[in-house]
Amino acid sequence: LFSNQISKKISMLPKETLRVWAKYQGEAVKMAVDNGWRGSIAISGGALAPAERSEYLDRLKIVLSSLRNAIGEVTFKKLPKVYNHYPPEEFSDMNKWKDLGINTTSFDLEVMDDAYFAAICPGKAAYKPLSYFKEAQEYSVKVFGPLLGTIGCVVMGIEPMSTLVNGFDERISKGILPIPLVFHSTPGSAYEGFRPPTAEWIVEASEKMADSFMKHVLKWLKPGKPTANEGRRNISRFSPGRMPTTHLSVVFDEIGYRINKLFGGKSISEIVGGNKKE
Repeated sequence: LFSNQISKKISMLPKETLRVWAKYQGEAVKMAVDNGWRGSIAISGGALAPAERSEYLDRLKIVLSSLRNAIGEVTFKKLPKVYNHYPPEEFSDMNKWKDLGINTTSFDLEVMDDAYFAAICPGKAAYKPLSYFKEAQEYSVKVFGPLLGTIGCVVMGIEPMSTLVNGFDERISKGILPIPLVFHSTPGSAYEGFRPPTAEWIVEASEKMADSFMKHVLKWLKPGKPTANEGRRNISRFSPGRMPTTHLSVVFDEIGYRINKLFGGKSISEIVGGNKKE
């Protein structure tokens, strides 16, 4: 959406070039859809310089209109489309995103503690403090709904377990669904050589976050169901075996087993809306 995939000599593609690029992106998605793919579209990429931020809505329209034209209105409405970027300076812009076809936001917090946010995410902190990202998530719940309508990634193992699990509990209590990703250091990065969390640490943290999910989820299931249906995202995804267990899904696999035990094998969608088990 914002980053320049063609040349490192300029920070952002001119809008006319973006139109051409977006056309090719739309054609690529159509090829995937025509061959049976039914995944999610993430609208993401890079950060705008302050002088260029006024253009972001125009750029969002270019990308989404090209996608709509390529795959058709019916398919466009069926595919979940996630705005995965910095929160806007005007929260009311989220209503415009919804009109354009966005049905989920992902404002990634990365960490739950303000001090760690400033130290670990200096670029994001230079834009807005962590509290602003959290306020944006809370506004998103009003526009896009809770749970699958308002998500955000956090990194497991880069801050103390206590701040991670307490932050998870606070976010899910407000209908925001954090997506925990396990920290791995990348060669050549500033964190090269930093040790990832142990398996025991991951299991303990996952169990505590699953406790929080089970404590708060019933409050948000019915409010979250219309948003999930709007993007064809069945809430029964929180069921064991729905996806392979990886470092991306340990928490949700634990949640799935607990739901299965609590509801006697029924999925969340069956409990909430009487849907047949998939």
